[in-house]
Amino acid sequence: MADNKYAKFMEDDFPLLTMMKEKIPGTLRHSRNVMDICVNIATELELDKDLLQCAALYHDVGKMFNPEWFTENQTGKNPHEESTAELSCQIVTRHVADSALLLSQFDFPVEIIKTVSSHHGSFIVLFFWKKDGASEERKDQFRYNTLGPPQDVYANVLMIVDRVEAAAKSLFNAGKLQKPKDRERLIDDVFKDLVDDDQLSQLTYGVGKVVRNVLSKELAALYHERIDYDEAVDDKLEEDKKEEERKEEERKGKKD
Repeated sequence: MADNKYAKFMEDDFPLLTMMKEKIPGTLRHSRNVMDICVNIATELELDKDLLQCAALYHDVGKMFNPEWFTENQTGKNPHEESTAELSCQIVTRHVADSALLLSQFDFPVEIIKTVSSHHGSFIVLFFWKKDGASEERKDQFRYNTLGPPQDVYANVLMIVDRVEAAAKSLFNAGKLQKPKDRERLIDDVFKDLVDDDQLSQLTYGVGKVVRNVLSKELAALYHERIDYDEAVDDKLEEDKKEEERKEEERKGKKD
């Protein structure tokens, strides 16, 4: 990593990373998954993988200010249950500005701060908007407060991977992501939501295709269908029993 200008930020003992381990371990696990997928995409697209790796690792660092408001860090009570949709949205969306603030305080390069600041674009937080009643007149009250959609490929890739990974973990825990068609539907849904909200206008078809392909492979590796070995053994025993009964019937038939 001698030629990697972001190397010091990736060291295990870097102060900000140490803080993430202590305060937002769930977010850090998510960020590492996002980082690994982003690095593979960067390799395929011949992007600066060091830049994307660093940005992905720290993209949610601002959640340290309100860790309990984010699902991956919750261990009990969910504060959103007693909050209005608008307040919940304000607290959740501010993690982008908080991330930029922390990164600037720790002297991160401007391109990292820019990518992190843009990775949600001006996307609408659909869950809270729908909880509020899905009114078109109030739709903009539930958007991330940025200058608009991502303007470069790095922020676009981070945006897509972040949303897919977060949704994948939730669906898998609910038993809804074991089959290939489930994973493909998830990727399609994320792309559709972002395209419909005009967040991917700077993403070319070719880049989008590569991102889809890598995501498909990565989700298959992370969330493939598990085999229940006890059930498999029982099934095999049942098959053997039926086969033995069939053979016994044949022997009896020959004797008769």
